[in-house]
Amino acid sequence: MPSASAAGGATPPLPPGIEPDRREYLAALNDVIGSRPEGDRVRAWLESPRAQGLWDRYVALVARHSERLAIVGRGDRARLYTRHLLDSLNPLPFFDAEPGSLLDVGSGGGFPGIPLGIAWPGSSVTLLESRERKVGFLELVVRELALPNVRAVCARLEDRGTRWREPQPFEAVTIRAVGDLPSLLMGVRDALAPGARWVYFVGSSDRVEMLGDVLRRAGFKSAVRQGLFGGVFLVGRAPTS
Repeated sequence: MPSASAAGGATPPLPPGIEPDRREYLAALNDVIGSRPEGDRVRAWLESPRAQGLWDRYVALVARHSERLAIVGRGDRARLYTRHLLDSLNPLPFFDAEPGSLLDVGSGGGFPGIPLGIAWPGSSVTLLESRERKVGFLELVVRELALPNVRAVCARLEDRGTRWREPQPFEAVTIRAVGDLPSLLMGVRDALAPGARWVYFVGSSDRVEMLGDVLRRAGFKSAVRQGLFGGVFLVGRAPTS
Protein backbone atom coordinates (compact mmCIF):
# COMPACT_ATOMS: atom_id res chain seq x y z
CA MET A 1 0.00 0.00 0.00
CA PRO A 2 1.20 3.54 -0.69
CA SER A 3 2.10 5.99 2.02
CA ALA A 4 1.73 9.76 2.02
CA SER A 5 4.62 11.61 0.44
CA ALA A 6 5.72 15.18 -0.06
CA ALA A 7 4.62 15.19 -3.69
CA GLY A 8 4.22 18.71 -5.03
CA GLY A 9 6.74 20.26 -2.63
CA ALA A 10 8.73 19.68 0.52
CA THR A 11 6.65 19.08 3.64
CA PRO A 12 7.56 21.45 6.49
CA PRO A 13 8.59 19.70 9.71
CA LEU A 14 5.70 18.62 11.86
CA PRO A 15 5.62 19.76 15.49
CA PRO A 16 6.67 17.29 18.21
CA GLY A 17 3.94 14.90 19.21
CA ILE A 18 2.05 14.71 15.92
CA GLU A 19 4.00 11.86 14.30
CA PRO A 20 2.04 9.13 16.15
CA ASP A 21 -1.16 10.66 14.80
CA ARG A 22 0.32 10.69 11.29
CA ARG A 23 1.23 7.00 11.56
CA GLU A 24 -2.34 6.21 12.64
CA TYR A 25 -3.65 8.23 9.71
CA LEU A 26 -1.40 6.39 7.25
CA ALA A 27 -2.55 3.05 8.60
CA ALA A 28 -6.22 4.05 8.25
CA LEU A 29 -5.59 5.44 4.75
CA ASN A 30 -3.83 2.29 3.59
CA ASP A 31 -6.50 0.04 5.13
CA VAL A 32 -9.24 1.84 3.21
CA ILE A 33 -7.24 1.87 -0.04
CA GLY A 34 -6.54 -1.84 0.33
CA SER A 35 -10.20 -2.66 0.92
CA ARG A 36 -11.43 -1.05 -2.29
CA PRO A 37 -11.27 -2.65 -5.75
CA GLU A 38 -8.89 -1.57 -8.48
CA GLY A 39 -10.36 1.25 -10.52
CA ASP A 40 -12.63 2.41 -7.69
CA ARG A 41 -13.03 6.19 -7.84
CA VAL A 42 -12.50 6.66 -4.09
CA ARG A 43 -9.36 4.55 -4.18
CA ALA A 44 -8.02 6.65 -7.06
CA TRP A 45 -8.65 9.86 -5.10
CA LEU A 46 -6.98 8.52 -1.96
CA GLU A 47 -3.87 6.95 -3.47
CA SER A 48 -2.93 9.95 -5.61
CA PRO A 49 0.69 10.85 -4.70
CA ARG A 50 -0.08 14.49 -5.45
CA ALA A 51 -3.02 14.54 -3.05
CA GLN A 52 -1.15 12.70 -0.32
CA GLY A 53 1.75 15.13 -0.49
CA LEU A 54 -0.52 18.17 -0.43
CA TRP A 55 -2.51 16.82 2.53
CA ASP A 56 0.77 16.49 4.45
CA ARG A 57 1.77 20.03 3.59
CA TYR A 58 -1.66 21.37 4.54
CA VAL A 59 -1.55 19.68 7.95
CA ALA A 60 1.92 21.14 8.51
CA LEU A 61 0.59 24.64 7.76
CA VAL A 62 -2.36 24.16 10.13
CA ALA A 63 0.02 22.96 12.85
CA ARG A 64 2.35 25.92 12.34
CA HIS A 65 -0.40 28.58 12.53
CA SER A 66 -2.97 26.89 14.76
CA GLU A 67 -2.07 28.46 18.10
CA ARG A 68 -1.82 32.00 16.73
CA LEU A 69 -5.10 31.80 14.79
CA ALA A 70 -7.02 29.26 16.92
CA ILE A 71 -7.63 27.10 13.84
CA VAL A 72 -8.42 24.02 15.93
CA GLY A 73 -8.91 23.49 19.66
CA ARG A 74 -5.82 22.99 21.79
CA GLY A 75 -6.79 19.38 22.52
CA ASP A 76 -6.96 18.57 18.80
CA ARG A 77 -3.55 19.92 17.78
CA ALA A 78 -1.91 16.52 18.18
CA ARG A 79 -4.74 14.85 16.22
CA LEU A 80 -4.88 16.95 13.07
CA TYR A 81 -4.63 13.92 10.79
CA THR A 82 -7.12 11.58 12.44
CA ARG A 83 -9.53 14.14 13.89
CA HIS A 84 -9.66 16.65 11.04
CA LEU A 85 -8.04 15.41 7.82
CA LEU A 86 -9.67 11.97 7.79
CA ASP A 87 -12.98 13.50 8.84
CA SER A 88 -12.74 15.91 5.89
CA LEU A 89 -12.27 12.94 3.53
CA ASN A 90 -15.20 11.02 5.00
CA PRO A 91 -17.74 12.23 2.38
CA LEU A 92 -15.79 10.97 -0.66
CA PRO A 93 -18.01 7.87 -1.17
CA PHE A 94 -21.14 10.05 -1.25
CA PHE A 95 -20.13 11.33 -4.70
CA ASP A 96 -20.21 9.33 -7.94
CA ALA A 97 -17.67 11.74 -9.44
CA GLU A 98 -15.96 14.91 -8.34
CA PRO A 99 -18.52 17.74 -8.45
CA GLY A 100 -17.90 20.57 -10.85
CA SER A 101 -18.16 23.05 -7.97
CA LEU A 102 -18.28 22.88 -4.19
CA LEU A 103 -19.24 25.45 -1.55
CA ASP A 104 -17.77 24.90 1.94
CA VAL A 105 -19.90 26.92 4.37
CA GLY A 106 -18.14 28.26 7.48
CA SER A 107 -14.81 26.89 6.34
CA GLY A 108 -12.78 28.07 9.35
CA GLY A 109 -9.26 26.72 8.85
CA GLY A 110 -10.26 24.90 5.68
CA PHE A 111 -11.70 21.59 6.90
CA PRO A 112 -13.22 19.95 4.85
CA GLY A 113 -13.01 22.26 1.82
CA ILE A 114 -9.24 22.23 1.33
CA PRO A 115 -8.74 18.45 1.68
CA LEU A 116 -11.63 17.88 -0.74
CA GLY A 117 -10.28 20.51 -3.12
CA ILE A 118 -6.98 18.64 -3.11
CA ALA A 119 -8.73 15.31 -3.74
CA TRP A 120 -10.77 16.87 -6.57
CA PRO A 121 -8.43 19.11 -8.61
CA GLY A 122 -11.09 19.45 -11.31
CA SER A 123 -13.66 20.84 -8.87
CA SER A 124 -13.96 24.59 -8.31
CA VAL A 125 -14.05 25.00 -4.51
CA THR A 126 -15.25 28.12 -2.67
CA LEU A 127 -14.31 28.43 1.01
CA LEU A 128 -16.88 30.70 2.64
CA GLU A 129 -15.64 32.17 5.95
CA SER A 130 -16.63 35.41 7.66
CA ARG A 131 -13.60 35.89 9.96
CA GLU A 132 -10.85 37.89 8.27
CA ARG A 133 -7.95 36.23 10.11
CA LYS A 134 -9.15 32.78 9.11
CA VAL A 135 -9.61 33.93 5.50
CA GLY A 136 -6.05 35.25 5.56
CA PHE A 137 -4.87 31.78 6.56
CA LEU A 138 -6.98 30.12 3.85
CA GLU A 139 -5.48 32.44 1.24
CA LEU A 140 -1.99 31.58 2.51
CA VAL A 141 -2.75 27.85 2.14
CA VAL A 142 -4.05 28.35 -1.41
CA ARG A 143 -0.86 30.23 -2.32
CA GLU A 144 1.56 27.88 -0.54
CA LEU A 145 0.00 24.74 -1.99
CA ALA A 146 -0.68 26.30 -5.40
CA LEU A 147 -4.34 25.27 -5.51
CA PRO A 148 -5.77 27.03 -8.58
CA ASN A 149 -9.17 25.40 -8.09
CA VAL A 150 -9.70 26.77 -4.56
CA ARG A 151 -10.59 30.30 -3.48
CA ALA A 152 -11.45 31.85 -0.12
CA VAL A 153 -14.28 34.37 0.28
CA CYS A 154 -14.60 36.61 3.33
CA ALA A 155 -18.37 36.84 3.70
CA ARG A 156 -21.44 35.21 5.17
CA LEU A 157 -23.90 33.02 3.32
CA GLU A 158 -26.52 35.77 3.32
CA ASP A 159 -24.05 38.11 1.55
CA ARG A 160 -24.31 36.15 -1.70
CA GLY A 161 -25.16 38.49 -4.54
CA THR A 162 -23.63 41.51 -2.78
CA ARG A 163 -20.23 40.80 -1.17
CA TRP A 164 -19.64 37.66 -3.21
CA ARG A 165 -21.01 36.16 -6.39
CA GLU A 166 -20.78 32.89 -8.29
CA PRO A 167 -21.41 32.75 -12.05
CA GLN A 168 -23.01 29.31 -11.79
CA PRO A 169 -24.91 27.47 -9.02
CA PHE A 170 -22.90 25.02 -6.91
CA GLU A 171 -23.12 21.28 -7.53
CA ALA A 172 -22.28 20.41 -3.91
CA VAL A 173 -22.14 22.02 -0.47
CA THR A 174 -20.45 20.89 2.76
CA ILE A 175 -21.34 22.12 6.23
CA ARG A 176 -19.11 21.20 9.20
CA ALA A 177 -19.11 22.63 12.72
CA VAL A 178 -21.78 25.22 11.84
CA GLY A 179 -25.08 25.75 13.66
CA ASP A 180 -28.76 25.77 12.61
CA LEU A 181 -28.92 23.28 9.74
CA PRO A 182 -32.44 24.02 8.41
CA SER A 183 -31.71 27.75 8.32
CA LEU A 184 -28.42 27.12 6.56
CA LEU A 185 -30.08 24.91 3.95
CA MET A 186 -32.75 27.54 3.40
CA GLY A 187 -30.03 30.15 2.98
CA VAL A 188 -27.96 28.10 0.56
CA ARG A 189 -30.88 26.79 -1.50
CA ASP A 190 -30.75 29.53 -4.13
CA ALA A 191 -27.02 28.98 -4.59
CA LEU A 192 -27.40 25.29 -5.50
CA ALA A 193 -27.90 23.68 -8.87
CA PRO A 194 -30.94 21.37 -9.23
CA GLY A 195 -30.12 18.04 -7.61
CA ALA A 196 -26.96 19.37 -5.95
CA ARG A 197 -25.60 17.20 -3.13
CA TRP A 198 -25.35 18.63 0.38
CA VAL A 199 -23.39 17.01 3.21
CA TYR A 200 -23.71 17.89 6.89
CA PHE A 201 -21.13 16.65 9.41
CA VAL A 202 -23.31 15.62 12.35
CA GLY A 203 -20.49 14.95 14.80
CA SER A 204 -22.31 12.67 17.23
CA SER A 205 -24.84 9.93 16.52
CA ASP A 206 -27.19 11.08 19.30
CA ARG A 207 -28.06 14.19 17.22
CA VAL A 208 -29.07 12.32 14.08
CA GLU A 209 -32.69 11.55 14.93
CA MET A 210 -33.34 15.04 16.29
CA LEU A 211 -31.82 16.71 13.24
CA GLY A 212 -33.71 14.39 10.91
CA ASP A 213 -37.00 15.35 12.54
CA VAL A 214 -36.17 19.05 12.31
CA LEU A 215 -35.29 18.72 8.63
CA ARG A 216 -38.49 16.82 7.83
CA ARG A 217 -40.58 19.51 9.47
CA ALA A 218 -38.73 22.10 7.40
CA GLY A 219 -39.43 20.15 4.20
CA PHE A 220 -35.94 18.72 3.58
CA LYS A 221 -35.32 15.07 2.76
CA SER A 222 -32.14 13.57 4.16
CA ALA A 223 -30.44 10.22 4.68
CA VAL A 224 -28.03 9.09 7.39
CA ARG A 225 -24.69 7.88 6.02
CA GLN A 226 -21.50 6.52 7.56
CA GLY A 227 -18.29 8.23 6.55
CA LEU A 228 -15.39 6.50 4.85
CA PHE A 229 -13.30 6.58 8.04
CA GLY A 230 -16.21 6.65 10.50
CA GLY A 231 -18.51 9.38 11.70
CA VAL A 232 -22.15 10.14 10.99
CA PHE A 233 -23.45 12.39 8.23
CA LEU A 234 -26.74 13.69 6.95
CA VAL A 235 -26.85 13.96 3.17
CA GLY A 236 -29.47 15.17 0.77
CA ARG A 237 -30.05 16.84 -2.56
CA ALA A 238 -31.45 20.16 -3.67
CA PRO A 239 -34.83 19.95 -5.41
CA THR A 240 -34.62 19.19 -9.10
CA SER A 241 -37.38 21.62 -9.99
